[in-house]
Amino acid sequence: MRDRRTIIIKSPQLRKIRNGLRDILLTAVRLEWKKIFDEMNKISRYSDGTKKSVKNMSLTEEAHFRRLQNKQSKLRNIADRSICKCITCGKGDRDMTYNKAYDSWYCTEC
Repeated sequence: MRDRRTIIIKSPQLRKIRNGLRDILLTAVRLEWKKIFDEMNKISRYSDGTKKSVKNMSLTEEAHFRRLQNKQSKLRNIADRSICKCITCGKGDRDMTYNKAYDSWYCTEC
């Protein structure tokens, strides 16, 4: 593959479909991210609702918490580097250019 590849959609109907699919994918990522965050929140709280630091967690709780953090980080990284949104400005309703050197997508305006 060349260093850069631009995907431009001229048809307004196809742009609407593209933007809708991007929104669906990003919504799914947000929902999964929120699910992970809620699970992390359950681990990091005592039964009375006060916040528990990582130092006060058991080894299994801490290991599970760290796995969830890694999963959340990977999910966010995948979403940020996908064609669904520009890695620079965050907009998802524009035509995109893939930059192989950075392994990510940028809108044609950035």
